[in-house]
Amino acid sequence: RQFERRQIQKTYVAVVESTDALPVSEEPFIWRDAIRKVSGEPRVEVVKTHDSHAKPSLTKGFVLASSKDRCVLKLHPETGRMHQLRIQAACRGMPIVDDALYGSASMEDIENTRHQPIALHAWSIEYDDPENKQRVAAHASVPETPRWMCWRDVISSRMQSESQ
Repeated sequence: RQFERRQIQKTYVAVVESTDALPVSEEPFIWRDAIRKVSGEPRVEVVKTHDSHAKPSLTKGFVLASSKDRCVLKLHPETGRMHQLRIQAACRGMPIVDDALYGSASMEDIENTRHQPIALHAWSIEYDDPENKQRVAAHASVPETPRWMCWRDVISSRMQSESQ
């Protein structure tokens, strides 16, 4: 029920491709899109809002760090659509690193890399315990892999400072 009422707060960290370094900011950006499932395929697409098969999707985000060709984003999906964060980033020209399904240039052959994880990490989830009504938060640090290690310190420090 908490999912239906949007009472569960999920936070993700993503490394995205970018053509320019985006400014790090304390001000959030908002992504509002209409998303629909592509018939017969394991993906979604952003469409016009008047499409009867589309569902609204909303994500709030922050730029945590940036370089000339990569940005680290903190993302809070307000809705829970299939591949929501992946398509919303990609349609803005910032596909998630190694996400061949939604246009990452860092992937050459989707069949050869299908089981390689994309650069999207579930950082935390918060919800109210149904029995005692206390707020529960679970956190997971970024993986200790080469893709994440160069960003690990800045992600940890920015995420810690924002949670205080």
